[in-house]
Amino acid sequence: MQLLTASPLLAAESHLDQPAVVGAQATWTWRQIHAASLTLSQRLGPATAVCNLCTSRVSFLVTWLAALRCGALLVLPPSGGSADLAEVLRASADTLVVVDDPDAIQAGWRQSADVLVCQPDSEPSAAAADTLAWRP
Repeated sequence: MQLLTASPLLAAESHLDQPAVVGAQATWTWRQIHAASLTLSQRLGPATAVCNLCTSRVSFLVTWLAALRCGALLVLPPSGGSADLAEVLRASADTLVVVDDPDAIQAGWRQSADVLVCQPDSEPSAAAADTLAWRP
């Protein structure tokens, strides 16, 4: 059993350069994921809830970690249907919708919430472990 202090979620230095997401076009390390989540967390602003509608594994993970870094509630609708999303937006105040495809933004969303596009940069991060470290 691995100790929690060795978890990639804590940005343990021994895990930072290990693969986090292996994709067809690129492999992302934990260092890249955490650096991208740090960048996104600065863009989330004062949102108290983040509705993560990202469809790619990388963007979903980056958004999830960014919400945790900000202490925001992560809201996941039961499906991608318009009615489910509308219900989530009605139930949560100050919800920020995060998508990874700008073409997926529906006009009605902007009336109920702010919308942010998450398209993380896959450039290798030179961020030090201390910069990326945090405790959820």
